[in-house]
Amino acid sequence: MMSASSVMIELEPSLLAKLDGFVEGHLFRSRSDAVAIAVREKIERLESHDQFLMECQKLDPVEEQAIAEEWLDGERTAWTAS
Repeated sequence: MMSASSVMIELEPSLLAKLDGFVEGHLFRSRSDAVAIAVREKIERLESHDQFLMECQKLDPVEEQAIAEEWLDGERTAWTAS
């Protein structure tokens, strides 16, 4: 396991009670594990979202519009042919 640094956080009493319930219910080994997992998952989601935004910036809006219109024209033709 990697070495870890300690940090101090403040939580609302209701949030801490829920966290303690998860630990008591054996969903997490400790408060520390629960918080570390939550922070890791949040960072992964943010990084994934950033990657998604970077990929979206590569798109050409004019080309995407043309593709969408071509698809819609095919759908209209299929509906009117039925």
